[in-house]
Amino acid sequence: MSQADFLLANNAVYVEKGEVPTVNLAKISGQKGDNLEDIFPRHAVVTCMDPRIDPLRALGLEGKAAMIRNAGGVGVDALRSLIVFQEFTHAREIAVVHHTDCGMLYVSSDKIHAGPKNVPQDMQFHEFSNLEDGVRRDVHWLQERVKDGALLEGTHVVGYLLENETGKVSVRQSQFATYQPVDDACPSFAWSSDHPPSGQ
Repeated sequence: MSQADFLLANNAVYVEKGEVPTVNLAKISGQKGDNLEDIFPRHAVVTCMDPRIDPLRALGLEGKAAMIRNAGGVGVDALRSLIVFQEFTHAREIAVVHHTDCGMLYVSSDKIHAGPKNVPQDMQFHEFSNLEDGVRRDVHWLQERVKDGALLEGTHVVGYLLENETGKVSVRQSQFATYQPVDDACPSFAWSSDHPPSGQ
């Protein structure tokens, strides 16, 4: 079975379930107003592409957050997506979630560049040798983007570590010790076009 045959067979099962998004961005793009805060997710989760982990499920944010995945959950690679996320949502909650046994602990930019692939010489892979240092680095880097205005003023960036072995998540880096989530900070990113939020 080819890749396409395999994936399209899986897609046919998905279509039968009818689990499709109910928000139509074409209908609401460019609209202004506080009511839009009820349409979009209030959190962005920057995390690793490792399929073994499911941070949204682990944090109770399924259907309630945007998930930005890359190798290692690196802040530098996530910035473009975070800027677009805030352009639509004006949301100011970013969770950086790293995890145990991450593949980025076992690779190096030097080794990749020395390999047989024709990798651009200026490409950096932002690996880390210590999980704590990796979380601190990425949280600090994104907090600096808040300070320089690339991300919205008042954005909270908090770092977490997810244990593969248990699923437990713990805070590893945050400069906002007094931060308290707002009431109903995570409305589900789903509403029917036939029944939009009040004020539409």
